[in-house]
Amino acid sequence: MSIFKKNIKQQDQKKFGNELYALSYNFNMFDSIEIVGIADTHFGSLNYREDKLKAVIKYVLEKENRFAILNGDLCNFGIQQMSGDKDKMTRDDQIFQVVKTFKPLAKANRILSMCPGNHEIRMDRGDFYAGRMIARQLEIVDRYRRDGNYIRIHVGKNGHGRPSSYFLYHSHGSGGGRKSGSHMDALKRRGEYREGIDIYIGSHFHEAQVSTECKHFIDKNTCKLCTRTEYYVSTGAFVDYEEYAERAAMRPNSFDQSFITLEGKTKRISVAIKEV
Repeated sequence: MSIFKKNIKQQDQKKFGNELYALSYNFNMFDSIEIVGIADTHFGSLNYREDKLKAVIKYVLEKENRFAILNGDLCNFGIQQMSGDKDKMTRDDQIFQVVKTFKPLAKANRILSMCPGNHEIRMDRGDFYAGRMIARQLEIVDRYRRDGNYIRIHVGKNGHGRPSSYFLYHSHGSGGGRKSGSHMDALKRRGEYREGIDIYIGSHFHEAQVSTECKHFIDKNTCKLCTRTEYYVSTGAFVDYEEYAERAAMRPNSFDQSFITLEGKTKRISVAIKEV
């Protein structure tokens, strides 16, 4: 599989500088590709569902045109003072299990990008970065960025022999809010100060959902008023309903995940929310 990627000067994971470049992938050998954002697995949690995660990994590996983005909170790293945030394994074991579980995807070159979530970031200390440690052990540190990543993807070929091009941005996300609308509002805020992104992928809220926004723009070649659609995709989770969530009147999450299809013959995006 001829895949190329370009990731220049992203070694400093704490700083967004002027020399940041998007990861770039060429999938012109496929008529379409499918991407799933995997996040909120919470390895170590008392309620982690290994069976649900392994089903998604198996699904990705079944076809060569399926890929994953690791979008944070892979480890739980529970804080004992927080009610309900307790672990069934040590932090060291959590990192070990994350690497072991995702190694098949990494070896098959199916992980496009990775960023940490708030559960990994809260363990960062000076010279220790849990998310980066996981990426290094998976040998994908060249695709890792602490604050989220930008990705350019070329897919297939149209009638003129040119690929369809897509731009994605993903990060774990943050913030509160208990309703689906507030979750999506938090994700859409990322599109307020970025241009040219086709798909925003966020996590954190344990709810798979998708929303779109249509925006006007002027074609700089023809001066014609045109429209473009931005997709906002929230990923699901891999944990059962917890006692503290019930006490706080939080909604239980399903095990649906968001699967993004990018077509090559013409530029077309579709998102399926389903459990595999």
